[in-house]
Amino acid sequence: MPSNKVSIITRAYNRLDYTIKCINLVKQNTIYSNYEHLIIDNASSDGTAQWLKWIKARPNNWFDKVRPVYQDKNHGDWGGMVEGAKHIADDSEYIVQLDNDIEVPYEWLTGLIDALTVSGQKVTMLKRTGVQQTLIPKNIRVYAPFDGGDVDICVACFAVKTIDFKSVMNKVKRCGEIPKALNSKCFKITSLTCHQMEGWNGETYIQHNKYGKG
Repeated sequence: MPSNKVSIITRAYNRLDYTIKCINLVKQNTIYSNYEHLIIDNASSDGTAQWLKWIKARPNNWFDKVRPVYQDKNHGDWGGMVEGAKHIADDSEYIVQLDNDIEVPYEWLTGLIDALTVSGQKVTMLKRTGVQQTLIPKNIRVYAPFDGGDVDICVACFAVKTIDFKSVMNKVKRCGEIPKALNSKCFKITSLTCHQMEGWNGETYIQHNKYGKG
């Protein structure tokens, strides 16, 4: 199993419920130990920043990988990724985009990085369920234990080498354009799936007793 440092970047603009569930699922389902989880708070107004400050003020093993990055304005999806890349660890070899409304499966990060190293492509992503439209992979190939194929864009949950990400981050406007900017395809893993969350209830307050392991 690769042991290079991975920086997971999750952008958050409100939707605190989603962000907390995302953080908890990453903690529960990640066996790849050498990672950090950056939460880029795009100037949320629903208590996201306050909750992040609260969990970091009470250090414990559950949130030890979480690193909040606070922004003074909403930079949007791609802008949030760019801002996040400016704050990753110096020894980070890989960057992973993880939307805060995505539920990751067990061993998801190991799968992403393993597939990236063997697929020959510069970007790998998980198959996503729970959405109306899906990207249909082409040129189906098998990389044990993963099968999948190439797609032109990347969405929701994908991995790329840090050096490759930084080489194009000032040249593209949307995350999905990264493969094209790298003159590559994105290898979509079809045997390892993430799921888009449903039913955000719009709560805008902090419920300390309901969320997290603190």
